[in-house]
Amino acid sequence: APRLLGPTAALTPLAGPAVLVTAVAPDARLLRAILDDALRELLDGLKEGAESDRVR
Repeated sequence: APRLLGPTAALTPLAGPAVLVTAVAPDARLLRAILDDALRELLDGLKEGAESDRVR
């Protein structure tokens, strides 16, 4: 299911190991910041998943 990444962005899981981030912003700099934050959140989630797999 899609989830919000803030007031103007959403993350939608796709088939396989893929996601779609959709965002709107009034200018290119803010859009870039929103997309960078989304990427950082995704990478942090992958790290946490890998660490929990190692613990098992």
